[in-house]
Amino acid sequence: MAGRMRNAVLGAGICAATLLTTGCGLVVLGLGAVGLAGYGTYKAGEATVGAAGSAAEKGWGGVKGVFSYGDYTVRQEGSVAEVWSGAKEAFGMMNFSGPSGRYDALGGELHGLASDGRSVIVRIEAVSPDSTKLAIRVGTNGDKDQSVLVHRYIGMCMEPSAAEGPAQIDKT
Repeated sequence: MAGRMRNAVLGAGICAATLLTTGCGLVVLGLGAVGLAGYGTYKAGEATVGAAGSAAEKGWGGVKGVFSYGDYTVRQEGSVAEVWSGAKEAFGMMNFSGPSGRYDALGGELHGLASDGRSVIVRIEAVSPDSTKLAIRVGTNGDKDQSVLVHRYIGMCMEPSAAEGPAQIDKT
């Protein structure tokens, strides 16, 4: 059986080589299309693999966030309500106009407009009572750097305020 398969593959290769060397337009065009499609798939996947492969911070399996199809998706510690509050405060700090949206215990969506006119969307989804998943998109096609910046601002807004001062220790 293995010998038949090998002979079939060898025969197909010889036929393809013959058609290619004689200049059969259909074969040349077909191989070119397959090559371009493969290259396009490789280049499209490069951003996702690069983001996941280079991230070394704490998150899902060591990955802080993944940029794919225009969305920066990342895990954020905190309940939906806490993350929502942090996102609204971050929108204010970043001077996004017209923040609007709604949320419930399972998640929500916050919309705003950046100063350059691009839309900013933050989708929040509960993963557990104390953990959420954020999907951040800046602009129509997504902007990784700006999305990461929005996430950093949300994280900063969720940190305990320095104005509260250090925790007091009761020595009684």
